[in-house]
Amino acid sequence: MKMAKITKGYPFAFQVLGHFTWKNDGEYNKALPQFKQYLEDYVYEKIWSEMSEGDKKLAYGVARSERGKAKEIKELSGLSDNEYSVYRDRLVKRGILDGSTHGYVEFTLPLFEEFVVYMSEK
Repeated sequence: MKMAKITKGYPFAFQVLGHFTWKNDGEYNKALPQFKQYLEDYVYEKIWSEMSEGDKKLAYGVARSERGKAKEIKELSGLSDNEYSVYRDRLVKRGILDGSTHGYVEFTLPLFEEFVVYMSEK
């Protein structure tokens, strides 16, 4: 259950975590650094490279947001209401954000917020 929660139900991530857990004698905590690095190298860098500057601003706001509230994300990202809506809808359609709760968004990808902050601040 803990592994499912970490992967947010993302099948590929669950498979990767399971593989590294198996390689670490069933200890998923030991597998987490390898899991994180694998996702960054083979999934997240590609996603990031295909995002527009506006997408990246919004993603940074989501990553830095404490609760995922739209108002807070707009302030953190510096996007206007119109810009926010356009980029939010794009990232929802790409499966990067979950916008199913009115006024809130969150990443659908496990540990993506850490990756976004790292890439945005480097």
